[in-house]
This record gives sequence, structure tokens and C-alpha cells, in this order.
Amino acid sequence: MFKNWTLGVRAIVPTIIVVLIVTAGLAFMVNLQQKNLAIANARRTAQAISKQVQAERKVYTDTVVAKLRKDGLPASFMDLKTYGSTAGAIPLPASFVHATSELVNSKGLHTVDLLSIWNINPNKGPRNQFEQEALQFLVGNQNEFKDAVVGEGDAARYVQVQADVAAVEGCVSCHNAHPNSPKKDFSIGDTMGGLVISIPLATEFAAVRSNTFTLIIISLGSILLVTVVALFFQYIFVNRPVIQAMDQLEKAADRISTGEMDDPVEMGGSDEVGRLGKAFERMRLSLKAAMDELEKRK
Repeated sequence: MFKNWTLGVRAIVPTIIVVLIVTAGLAFMVNLQQKNLAIANARRTAQAISKQVQAERKVYTDTVVAKLRKDGLPASFMDLKTYGSTAGAIPLPASFVHATSELVNSKGLHTVDLLSIWNINPNKGPRNQFEQEALQFLVGNQNEFKDAVVGEGDAARYVQVQADVAAVEGCVSCHNAHPNSPKKDFSIGDTMGGLVISIPLATEFAAVRSNTFTLIIISLGSILLVTVVALFFQYIFVNRPVIQAMDQLEKAADRISTGEMDDPVEMGGSDEVGRLGKAFERMRLSLKAAMDELEKRK
């Protein structure tokens, strides 16, 4: 089929294929770059949220709890379920984080949770395979974090898990003494769980798709415009002269094949087509001389 295409079609079709391949490659690279940028921004936001949570926890521990003890006021650490009904009880630092995170989570934006593979609260254990693996990894890697993008479309979220390290004796003793605790030998400095920060990415990914689509349209339009202009000039200054010359040579060959040797093959230029025309003219003259010689011998 390709053999039957005209020169114009043979020039246009490969150009269109190249344009489509280049545009698809550009779309893939732009989409990937924009997604990575959105994830990087979410990672920085999660780290800022983590620092904020850690600062609030430290202020609560070093200022509120320490002041009560300094003032000689009796205060005992208890979880959220029991501290409210017990005189002189205050929430554990972890329970304080739970309380503030529940308030943040209710706003429907980012979420913050303290989870553990040794959870006492049935609702504070790992909720999926990623959280399970991340919490296990952080047991021996307190200074690192694990992150991933989970879900797709409107459910896409960036999730980062950082180690929750036992910082005060109250956390350790309470957890070790709790009847439902699966681990009773925590010490200060041990990893007790993980701070899980989840940031929605649906809006960012939608913007990525929109920006990528816009860029593709602009790029494709620009490439096609340049291609059309280039093909137009190619047709005017290259293809059409070649086609006209080929048509002229075809007619000359037809005349020569029927014995019409008197019309010269007139084709100027020093390019390939011009040299081919001169070769046709030499062939015509040679054939005419040979035929004239045969006529004389008769």
C-alpha cells in the first residue's frame, strides 16, 4: 500500500506519526514531573505538620505537666476515656495528640493519627499493609520515615509515617501497666508507634491533569502549525517542482517509447531531477541517431 502513495502523502504521514509520538512523550514527562512536584509539596507539608504536632506535644509535656509537678499538685496520667472522670488526672501526651488530631481530622483536610502495632485502643492499629510495614520499619529506624501515595482519583492521598518515641516516664509506665497492652517492656527512647499524616492529593492531581492537557493542546497546536507551514513550503518549493518534472519526464518517456524522437527533453537545473532530465535528453539523441542510421541503411 505504501508503494502506491504519492510523494505528498509519503511526506505527511511520517510527519504526523512523529508529531504524535513526540506529543505523547511530552505529555508523559510533563504529567510525571507535575505529579512528582505535587507529592514533593505534600511531603514538605507533612513534615511541617509533624514538627507542629511534636512542638505541641513537647509544650504540653514540658510546660503543662512539668508545671503541675513543680507546683506540687497531684497529677496522674490517664487515657482520654478515664481522665475526665478522675480527679487530678490529665491526658497522657499521646492522648493529648489523639485529642488534637481528632479535632483536626474532623475538618476534612489533612489527618493526623498516632498508630501502633502494639495498640491498646482497637481503633489505633495499622489500617492497611503500608501502615503495617511502615510501623514495623520505624521500630529500628526512628530517624527515618516511610511515605507513599495511596488511592487513585478523588481518593488519592499522600501518607507519611514517622516514629513516635517514648519521651516521658508516664507514657512508658502507663502502657506497660495497662491490662490490654500487648507489650509491657517499653523504655524511654523506644519506638511506641508512628505519627501518621495523610494529605489529600485529589485537587493537586486534577490540576496536574488539567495543566498537562493544556500544555499538550498548546504544544500539539504549535507543532502542527509549524508542520503545516513546513509542508506547505516543501510542497511549493520541493514537491511541486519534482512532481512537475516527473510528469514531464513521464510524457517524454511515453513519446520516446512510441518512436517520437523529435521533441527535446527540456529540463534545466543541476540537481538530481535536472541531471535525470539531461540523461533523458542524451538517451533521446542517441536513440534518434541510431534510428536515423537504420533508416539510411534501408
